[in-house]
Amino acid sequence: MVFLKEFAPRKAERRPPQTYLKKTVLRSSVVVKFLPDFLVCTNKPLKGLASTSVNDEADQTLHSRDQDSYFSSDLGDDDVMMLGLDAENETDPLVFQVPAAEFQAVDIVVRLTSLVIDGVEFGLNSAVSDVVLLQGARGTDPSEDSLLVSLKSGFLLLIRIWKVSRTFLGAGYASDALQLPAPILYVYKPFVVQWWRLNDQRPLEMTGTALYSHDSGLAVVSVSPQSLFRIYTPENTDLGIAFKPHFNVPVDGVILHSCFAKPYETLDAISQILFLTLTLTDEKRLVLTLHSWFVADLLFQNIQKSSLPLMNLFTWPIMVIPLAVNSSFLLVCPDEFVIITAHNIWSADYSFHKFAYDGSFPTAYYRPPKDEDDDSRGDEFFLASDSGVIYLIGVASNESLEIRPFLRINEAISEFTLKSLQPRSGFVLEYSCDGGASKRLYFPHELLSLISSLLAAEKIPYSEGVLLYDYKGWTPIVDFALVDSPQHPIMSQQKLALTGSGKRTRLTLFQLGYCIHKDTRCYSALRKNKTIFSFNLGERLFLVCSLSAGSSLIEYSPTEMEDDAGAADALTEIESNHFESQMPTLCCGVVEEKDIMYQFVASGVLFSDFDSSRFESFGVKRLICAKVVGDLAALIFETDSMLSLKLFKMEVSGLEEEPTTLFFQPITDTSIEQNFSSFEVSRLGDTLLLFLGFFDGSVGIVQTNFQTGANTSTSFIVTETLESKILDVDCCVPSSFAYVPHLHTLFVGTINGSVLSFTLSNDLRVNFKRIHELGTDSVYLHSSVNDPNFLLASSTTLFLYNFYASEDPQLASFNDRVDRNIVMFAELPLTQAPYLPFAFLRDDGVIIGSIFTHITTLVKQVMIGVAAKKFVFFDVAGTFIILCKAKDPSGRLCFVDQKTFKSLQCDHTSSAPESEESSLVFADDEHPLCMHVWNIRRQDRTSKKLIVGCESENGGTLKVIDVRRKHLQDHTVAIEITELYSLQHNRPVTSICQIGSAIYFSSENTVYSTEYSMESKKFGDLGKVADMPSPVISISAQHGKLQVNTLRDSVFLFDKSSGSSALNVVYNDPVPRSLVNHFQLDSRMVLGDKLRSSMLVVDTNLSSRMANYCYQLLFIPRVFLASADASYDCGVENTMLILCVGVSGDFVMFSLVGNEDASFKDLSNRLEQKYHLRPGAPVQDFMDRLNRPFVGKLTGKGLHSLNRPFFDYSDNQGKVIDLDIDEIAVLGILKA
Repeated sequence: MVFLKEFAPRKAERRPPQTYLKKTVLRSSVVVKFLPDFLVCTNKPLKGLASTSVNDEADQTLHSRDQDSYFSSDLGDDDVMMLGLDAENETDPLVFQVPAAEFQAVDIVVRLTSLVIDGVEFGLNSAVSDVVLLQGARGTDPSEDSLLVSLKSGFLLLIRIWKVSRTFLGAGYASDALQLPAPILYVYKPFVVQWWRLNDQRPLEMTGTALYSHDSGLAVVSVSPQSLFRIYTPENTDLGIAFKPHFNVPVDGVILHSCFAKPYETLDAISQILFLTLTLTDEKRLVLTLHSWFVADLLFQNIQKSSLPLMNLFTWPIMVIPLAVNSSFLLVCPDEFVIITAHNIWSADYSFHKFAYDGSFPTAYYRPPKDEDDDSRGDEFFLASDSGVIYLIGVASNESLEIRPFLRINEAISEFTLKSLQPRSGFVLEYSCDGGASKRLYFPHELLSLISSLLAAEKIPYSEGVLLYDYKGWTPIVDFALVDSPQHPIMSQQKLALTGSGKRTRLTLFQLGYCIHKDTRCYSALRKNKTIFSFNLGERLFLVCSLSAGSSLIEYSPTEMEDDAGAADALTEIESNHFESQMPTLCCGVVEEKDIMYQFVASGVLFSDFDSSRFESFGVKRLICAKVVGDLAALIFETDSMLSLKLFKMEVSGLEEEPTTLFFQPITDTSIEQNFSSFEVSRLGDTLLLFLGFFDGSVGIVQTNFQTGANTSTSFIVTETLESKILDVDCCVPSSFAYVPHLHTLFVGTINGSVLSFTLSNDLRVNFKRIHELGTDSVYLHSSVNDPNFLLASSTTLFLYNFYASEDPQLASFNDRVDRNIVMFAELPLTQAPYLPFAFLRDDGVIIGSIFTHITTLVKQVMIGVAAKKFVFFDVAGTFIILCKAKDPSGRLCFVDQKTFKSLQCDHTSSAPESEESSLVFADDEHPLCMHVWNIRRQDRTSKKLIVGCESENGGTLKVIDVRRKHLQDHTVAIEITELYSLQHNRPVTSICQIGSAIYFSSENTVYSTEYSMESKKFGDLGKVADMPSPVISISAQHGKLQVNTLRDSVFLFDKSSGSSALNVVYNDPVPRSLVNHFQLDSRMVLGDKLRSSMLVVDTNLSSRMANYCYQLLFIPRVFLASADASYDCGVENTMLILCVGVSGDFVMFSLVGNEDASFKDLSNRLEQKYHLRPGAPVQDFMDRLNRPFVGKLTGKGLHSLNRPFFDYSDNQGKVIDLDIDEIAVLGILKA
């Protein structure tokens, strides 16, 4: 119907009057495929595929061209002339001489909207339809793997992976960062080397729904939902694999399943390729069709097919698995397995081999790779089921099939791999399920042997395994809410959601930050220590922890196999006669180029190799602070209440030296006039920078040339450098310093939890840059020695500055349910990039952890245990109230504490203490459907109650419930709920909202209202205020106006006339949309369109009432009004944002900025400066430059990032400035 079609703006009105900025905050956790041991050539040239014709002209068609009868070559004369090719002796000008290939295996997880390579996420502009691995050769002469990914936006991408700098953008950009020595800098990054635009105008005929690759690598097939599939023939080039123009093969009917047959011959002698399709024809008949073609012949005159209609009673298969036995196929049905051979199809032979199956419903299969010396023709593969059982299927011949249970987990598996470790040492299972969980588990071989001895029909016990890694899934999202968190240093709002389904429903808290992986269990014996140091002595790694009364020496011995909680016995406390344990340690490390440890204590310094030692005393001087940089030691002494700063050069030749030989050579001696609060040293060549903080808020900087002894000094008051009064304190007492030389920036941590940054020039001039408030406790700063682009800041909570991405800090967390205070930390030697290893001293002890240096999603979850559909935050009790679908009436409301993020016990009480009636809030037939936090404004205060709408056998009820927090005798917290009032209604109550003292609720097509009287303490009579044309989905209130969302008639905006109870329609959408939800932003309304997966913006002040902005998303969006904060950087500050949340777990933010806004001008200036754009319209010039390689093309080659705007939906082109684009995202390093 024409009037239901989306009203697209005319071309003259396509670009909105203001600019929308788009930023993807979180990407879906749904796993499409696991690809372990993906082989990457690490030293191949940074070049994409070369075009074989000018502007790829020879490939610009969706159908293969007929062979030119005049020219026998694929290249035309113009192509040969312009590319400078010799038709008889062609030489590719882009051939590169490279050294011997070096390979590295990486692990890839293909998610719904991203590729995760060794834990680093690379986003896509659309959802993945399917992905197939194009495996290279193995053995003595290996070649790397490639990926073929189809997107739902209508693109097919050939992807290769390079080991590059994390700041490398792609072809055409400078790659100076490749020369930096920091090993943590490099990442494995995917690039598109060849792409095809699919026929997105006819979705049922758009290929890419399923992708298949032949075992030989000689053909790839892309399947559409019906009517056709495409054959892509690969060719090897000097720059990697490429595909020739494709060939379309028509198919009669809807394609249900398809696959390549396993070849008869060995892979190096393959001559014929077979491809099977199972289709449903227009006559509702299942038909098997076997397509065949010879490798040596041209496709357009080569393809043959044979069809076999199946019987009408044939069970629809769940999946089709190719078998190596006689190139046959296994059709997996719910209650049987059927083997059909190629001979059955060719000869119309219906004598299929069938095998009974009484296991649970099959969901996925995995075929482990065969060993190179295994020449058997039999098949072995694993079959997963919805009960969590994985079966081992063995097929020795067409007449023989064996089913054995292999292992069982407690979740339904949707995708998995099962990798065997060393012979008979166990298996590693990597799986995902539709309920959101994705994990990596280890199962010892001995335990699996017991399960394999059971028959398929026997009850299979759960397998005991070790959790190696938890991917922390958060899909599907059932409900979502934004909760204000004014006390949080980074996030102004908490993002929470109900995730999962059924008994696996969880309440999930989302944060962006850096995840810390536990390498050991916590060593709790040292939980009261205050400082920690680390050093290597030979091949041994030691930690020194210090108390006010002594020191402890710990040896760290990493173990190979660790579970998700880390190794249990990796930390060992040792005792040594050559270690000072009776006094607190002020500084500890290793002498430069010596296997000798130094330990500074108040009375002297101990030099030791743990076999012998030497102690040098400071005499009457008492050492109160020590810093060592290389062979230079900066020491602060106290003598007769006087402080002095002395600089020494340490010259330690050996512990066997004569006692008269001094290890310290004095360089300078400077007196300190007042007591100091912090001290730090930084070395720049022959110069030392010494930073001193004092309790009056001043900072002293001394620049010393330790070769000549020349000094330069300056000082400043921290608060006097601030441009305005941006702190609530009059004095900022420095607690720590960190100087980052390549940024010329000094970071100052204060005792009140702030971090201030200053530019520091060569002549010691200081200019204030910015401030970050991280907490309320003293800040400890540490610049990483492994990579100076990382700076850690701790104010009981840990934050990481990543200067590759931004100068704003992000949370770094162990992702524990209970947050632990971090007292101090010490950096360890780098062992595995991109992880920064540290020893953390927490309030529960010492733990070794590695910070993953790429930003990721941090989720904190609490299990609800029953299906749930809605939740609200009840701030009076500091708890989240969750509305559950429980059979037990006492469990239909669940409570989670906001602070501890743990479930709370709920006690039901009666409002009449002496009443004999049940105190349960809900009767057996009352099921809550919705709830709302009711604000009751009294003369001197505001109280809050919970209103719950229910359905029952007699219609529905509206209940007012009191929620209180109470403390139990065992010092735990519980929630007490009491029903205060219940209003009966003849129909179920589906949604509730409040405007002033009036309560509005909906039932079916009608909106009602009632008002609470403060005098009578009762609700007034119900009044019908509006009848809607279709059932009401939800109602809400903003700015004193009532918003009503209907099932089929979009949204209505009502305003209450003064002095009347009637509601007047202010706005209604003329297009009959089905919306998920909506909210009002000034005069605009933001809508989430369910049918078109779009975010719509309408201006209620416009007379046309039409949507003036529409953006198609990868998911069905729920829209929310969010505030900007540092953890969700969207390029703007102090503004309100549109947050779109999908059931798939994707979060996308939009911000509307004017072309004259400061944020838009700032972005324009940065683009103009970095990419040398023309002044006047740098943003448009930049977007045009990005799209230039794709304009007017259906396919092409090159080296492109995954998130090019062109790969988005065609209707979205030119509608946003996408901050996810690599070239824009990298501008974060330019922030001032």
